[in-house]
Amino acid sequence: AMVFSEELPAKDKYSSPNYIYKYDLKINKLQHKEFKRNKESFQFTLVEVDVGNTRRVVCQCKDDEQYELWVTNVEKVLQRQMDLIIALTNPTAALQKDPRS
Repeated sequence: AMVFSEELPAKDKYSSPNYIYKYDLKINKLQHKEFKRNKESFQFTLVEVDVGNTRRVVCQCKDDEQYELWVTNVEKVLQRQMDLIIALTNPTAALQKDPRS
């Protein structure tokens, strides 16, 4: 799951910050094809699709570097998820495709 929270600053320099849970998105329910980019404002949308329920979360980055980091990492996670699904549904083909085997 991808957890979204609000950071509460540390009380002093020796303590750690606390976080208030806001919501989470299930990675296995995110749809890659729903990624949309608004480059001018460094926003992207994550879409969680469940039976009878669709949730969209607009994420705002402070700059292009942060935007690219987020999008690249989320795309990698979604690709690994897709690779796992393919491997589970067709193990023989997955083994032939895997360069480590």
